[in-house]
Amino acid sequence: MSTYILFAGVICLIVLLSALLFMNGSYDYRVEQGLIDESTVVKPVKPEGMSPLESVVDSINIAVASQGFVIALFPIYSSMAREARPHIMKSISAALLFTMSTYTYLSFISISYFG
Repeated sequence: MSTYILFAGVICLIVLLSALLFMNGSYDYRVEQGLIDESTVVKPVKPEGMSPLESVVDSINIAVASQGFVIALFPIYSSMAREARPHIMKSISAALLFTMSTYTYLSFISISYFG
């Protein structure tokens, strides 16, 4: 049940942000029209002295989390009956494709709307 609620919540968030982008226009458009004063918008400050090592460590964390998913998936896959294996791979592939496309679209909407 919680999976359906999460799915509905993500879809609602995307619909809401898409509607806001459609009704109000992009961030650049609102700045050009004078609806937003760019001088009052708080810009993120990049920490000085940020080394490339921190980016590498972030990448390693993402890779470890991905590897954890793979390690958890394949023992389950190998212990399943042979008839069910194609179905689980289709389900997981569909879920990963949905997640990747949804959050990629969400990031583009957010960048366009919030600048």
